[in-house]
Amino acid sequence: MPIIFCSTKLSKLVGLKTRLPSLSMDNWNGHLFHLQGRKCLVFVHKETFYSFVIFDVLKRELSDFGQIFIDHLIEQLQNDNLLSDGLKHLIMNEFHNLQLSTTDGDKSTIGFINDCIVRLTWETDGLPPTIDKVKLYVSNHYNTNLLASRKWVTPKKLMKEKLKNYLEQ
Repeated sequence: MPIIFCSTKLSKLVGLKTRLPSLSMDNWNGHLFHLQGRKCLVFVHKETFYSFVIFDVLKRELSDFGQIFIDHLIEQLQNDNLLSDGLKHLIMNEFHNLQLSTTDGDKSTIGFINDCIVRLTWETDGLPPTIDKVKLYVSNHYNTNLLASRKWVTPKKLMKEKLKNYLEQ
């Protein structure tokens, strides 16, 4: 059963107080950050560093956290041309029992999340980024950066392999 390990900020937002043991290879880390004064959530798959962002989040929308997570994960997989109908059904079933936990302190993943937030909030020509510009970047280029820590492979390619393995099981 997949677990999302939430940063302290995100844990406070959703009211988490418990840390669960990490038993799955399909765990994610999530973090809350602000862009143009709006709450945004970034999620990173711990194994592949595949990432997606949920923009302009309202606290009341988080009552169905699992469904919001699944919907946006599927949307990013579609944007990256990684999703088939069979895979979509498989992901919806796999993440149906999604659990949340407080942070696991995974320094590698937390460092990658921090790098993601720097890329998303980087000023261009002295101007802060707009949500619309960042959405465009995320939907088209976000998972195509080469990862030195993963032997110069992109998160998109690593996730493609991971999804291929899902289908073969």
